[in-house]
Amino acid sequence: MTTKVDKFLGGLGIDATNKLELASNATVTVGNGTATGNVHVGGNMSIGNIGPGTHDLAIAGSALIAGDLTLSAGGDGALQFPVASSIKVLDNSATSLVIEEADTAYITIVTTDGSEAIKFDKALDINAAIQLDASLTIGANDQGYDVILYGDTASANMTWDTSADALILNGHANLTVPEGNLKLGSTFVTSTAAEINQLDAITRGSIIYGNSSGATARLAKGGAGVLTSDGTDISWAAGSGIASVVADTSPQLGGTLDGNGQDINITTNKKVQFRDAALFINSSTDGQLDIAADALTKVSGNVTLGTNASNTITLTGTLDCGTL
Repeated sequence: MTTKVDKFLGGLGIDATNKLELASNATVTVGNGTATGNVHVGGNMSIGNIGPGTHDLAIAGSALIAGDLTLSAGGDGALQFPVASSIKVLDNSATSLVIEEADTAYITIVTTDGSEAIKFDKALDINAAIQLDASLTIGANDQGYDVILYGDTASANMTWDTSADALILNGHANLTVPEGNLKLGSTFVTSTAAEINQLDAITRGSIIYGNSSGATARLAKGGAGVLTSDGTDISWAAGSGIASVVADTSPQLGGTLDGNGQDINITTNKKVQFRDAALFINSSTDGQLDIAADALTKVSGNVTLGTNASNTITLTGTLDCGTL
């Protein structure tokens, strides 16, 4: 046809270029008008004021699909967005959008007010960097999950073991803390690594002390000598005293000698001397106690000598009974 055909049948017409026109209030029914009808387009189709370009179907406005949308053709069957776009999902729904295989959910978008979330119901394998701009929470109170961070060395990892409630370093994994930033409870550990390592160098007899720099140091055990102090530091020095009490022929006490409930035994005829050589107590003969004084032996209080008639008292010198 080379001329335009007037519209007929309620708004259907063919123009001079063989284009089928529909009036704005016209309808087209294909088939018998039931749900089994079909529309088959062999070329491009445009809906609205839009050119299809290289596309088979171009829609200038919105589209409502009540059934499933199946993508099965094309190089990869992809759903493409050639310009900046968005996907709008249902508001306030526990299953606003579900990506699933058959009836098995993989990803669920939850828009329930106050509980909005994207739920992953299958393992998530991410092969690129991730940046989180909010807190990361794994598990919930009283319901934890293991977390493993691997190193480049075999068997080296840091594991949060939820069943043991413990952070565990395995293999060659180590913990590096800047000096002075290790905190136990509410107290920072100010010792350096070198100072702490002094504990590993402790041997039998060595001493850990603070040196002149105020740092922790180790004093190795000395030879035969004594531990001395100059008022500032300690050190080992050669002994200038006696090696034992036996070696001191004239020991002196700085206070009272307390036997602490024990006997003081003198097993020979040596003397317990008072003031001078002439005043002493000793035992010159087995079974005999000698009390010697160069002037006067004075006893205050009662004196009982002997326990029966067979005991004798021998006096050498003068016995002054005083006033009787």
